[in-house]
Amino acid sequence: MLRFFRQIRQHLLTQNKFSKYMLYAIGEILLVVIGILIALQVDNSNEQQKDRLKLKIAMESLQNDILQDSLMISEQLPIYKNIDSINRRQMDRAYSSSATLDTLIHIMKEEFPVRWISSLPFNINTFENLKSTGAFELLPEDVKKALSDYYTTIASNKEIINFYLDQYRAHMDDFVDRYNIIGRLHHPNYQNSYLFNATWKNIDEEDFVPRVAVILGSYDVMYKSEIDRLEQLQQTIRAILPLLNPYIEN
Repeated sequence: MLRFFRQIRQHLLTQNKFSKYMLYAIGEILLVVIGILIALQVDNSNEQQKDRLKLKIAMESLQNDILQDSLMISEQLPIYKNIDSINRRQMDRAYSSSATLDTLIHIMKEEFPVRWISSLPFNINTFENLKSTGAFELLPEDVKKALSDYYTTIASNKEIINFYLDQYRAHMDDFVDRYNIIGRLHHPNYQNSYLFNATWKNIDEEDFVPRVAVILGSYDVMYKSEIDRLEQLQQTIRAILPLLNPYIEN
């Protein structure tokens, strides 16, 4: 093809047809420009197709992460609610007008659930990768905002639960230094154990009662606040998932 065009140029020059040669040269340049533009358009189309494919794969992974988060929340919420219900019944008894020091001792010595909450392992890797690769910017503003709000809430919730957990554990550590609340977890014969029962004798009411009130209260706040946050996250997930579907279906 190049040889053909070269022969035409030489023919026009040898015949001294300069004006026709100029028109031909301009036409040849236009053809080259058009060819370049077409090549760029094809290349750009290929790049866009690659970007769409990358985005689809990322959104599928993101959808899977969020669905796993939802499943984890659904499994954990009943556990937290059951613990909170137990604690609420204990608080009702502790704050009852008929409650005595013996009531509080029995609750803490025999019943109080010696456990604590911890932040759940939410899946954030896909979202972080999406932002780091720049694919996140390809999304419309409503999707970006919904995803950013969701993962910002997860990070914020982790800080909140760690704050409440630190408070609770500080109170519990101080309580355990004085009263053997965890002995019953270590041996089936704890009720007959001198090691377990020794710290529950000669209880100082003025010291014991405020400590019990603080522990029950901090425990209640810790679980109730986490239950509320997890339920809100479930609602957020239900709103986000439909926004992802168009990128996965196309």
